[in-house]
Amino acid sequence: MNMSTTRTTPVQEPTETGANGSGNNNFNSAVGEHMFDKVLTPSDVGKLNRLVIPKQHAENYFPLEDNQTGTVLDFEDRTGKM
Repeated sequence: MNMSTTRTTPVQEPTETGANGSGNNNFNSAVGEHMFDKVLTPSDVGKLNRLVIPKQHAENYFPLEDNQTGTVLDFEDRTGKM
């Protein structure tokens, strides 16, 4: 099974102005950017609930600050399920 990874960036768009004249700015749109493709392995879809990202893609797209030892990333499929 192949997996295509896309980074989604929220885009701020103003919503309708309320009766009192106060507008409400909500994140209600998203822009996707193709990042990389990955062939899923049995360990990616197993009981450990983890996704192993190739090192070169992890370093390019998910850089750590100097003082960080790791970070947790949440992934969703195309239907919005985690």
